[in-house]
Amino acid sequence: MRRSRLFRAFERGVLGFGMGFVAFFIERRLIKAIKKGSVEAEPRTFTGGQEEGLTPEGELSASAHQVGHQPHG
Repeated sequence: MRRSRLFRAFERGVLGFGMGFVAFFIERRLIKAIKKGSVEAEPRTFTGGQEEGLTPEGELSASAHQVGHQPHG
C-alpha cells in the first residue's frame, strides 16, 4: 500500500507538531526546576585508574573467553 505525498506531508506535520508540543512542556519544566535549584549536575571525578573493560584509548577490550563464539558473516 503506497501512501500519497500529501498524506506523508500531513503525517510529518502532525508528528512534528506533537513532538514540538511535548518538547516545549518538558523544557519548561526543566527550566523551572533549574531556577528552583532542585536540579544539579552530577559531579564528575577522575579516579586516575582505568575503568573495567576500557583501554587507555577508550576502546572496549575483552578477551576471547569473555566474548564467546562469534560466527563470521
